[in-house]
Amino acid sequence: TFRVWSKTETGAIVLGRVLLRIPLVGDLQIKSAAARLARTLSTLMASGIPMVDAISIVTKLMSNRIVQKVMEEARGEVERGTPLSVPLRDSGVFPPLLYNIGEETGNMEEMLEHAADFYEEEVENATKAVTAIMEPVIIVLMAGVVVPIMFAIMAPMMSMYTAAENA
Repeated sequence: TFRVWSKTETGAIVLGRVLLRIPLVGDLQIKSAAARLARTLSTLMASGIPMVDAISIVTKLMSNRIVQKVMEEARGEVERGTPLSVPLRDSGVFPPLLYNIGEETGNMEEMLEHAADFYEEEVENATKAVTAIMEPVIIVLMAGVVVPIMFAIMAPMMSMYTAAENA
């Protein structure tokens, strides 16, 4: 039921908001989206694809529905002549480095490439942090499963030993 619901528009939006608000997971999602946006947009624009078309392609690559909506809105703004940095900044989703790109200087592809390198490294660091936090959590959860099973096996054995001693 959850999988079907999460594929609906409402479910995808709610799930996207929740994922962005979870402390470490949200940070990882944002950095991953920023890296994907910067790398793909840089590559597409360097290949000569117009920015509006490149933004449409990048939008389809985003896994979080909230980020997709931001990119769809950014595409509309860029079509109206607004610089890409304005809707990215106004969205409040993307980090400042991503929308402080060199649109005015004309070296946007190069700046996006540098931003992509930075955010890919940040994604790697955030992934390590999430993994480091999850290890103890998994151990505690496994203990929560194993200990009751152990007690379920040991309790009847102890009662049999007690009954044998009393007999």
